[in-house]
Amino acid sequence: MGNIVVRPVEISELGLVYQLDRQAFGDNCYPPFVLRQLYDVHGDLFQVALINDSLVGYVIGAVETGGSSAWILALTTDDGCRNVGIATALLTEIVGHLHKQQISSIKLTVAEGNVAAIHLYCDKFSFTIARKVENYFGENTPRLLLQHKGI
Repeated sequence: MGNIVVRPVEISELGLVYQLDRQAFGDNCYPPFVLRQLYDVHGDLFQVALINDSLVGYVIGAVETGGSSAWILALTTDDGCRNVGIATALLTEIVGHLHKQQISSIKLTVAEGNVAAIHLYCDKFSFTIARKVENYFGENTPRLLLQHKGI
């Protein structure tokens, strides 16, 4: 398959990120203008993964006001490239980057039925389930809030 390269997103790649986001999240994807704003605001916390120069995944992080905790706002990989280490590479990069910023807590949400993602976050990266949040994205959209402490 090729080596996975993780690096900051380039502005010219935002359209590809949108396509990937739409593939993964459908109508709940980020609109292009929001991806542009996330690029402008979060810079080096907006990372992409490439295999053979093809964009196959991305992650977006954001540091909360005050600078002691952060969120992983989004992480996805191309459907055709699952289970080859892309999400692991993206998480390793973003968690390492946040560690360098001395972030003490990282939070994210995940659908409770997304067993593969929960396994990745909890078993490989030591996130814990803090609680279930009902109606996170609106009515009938519960999410699990996961947290990683002690970075």
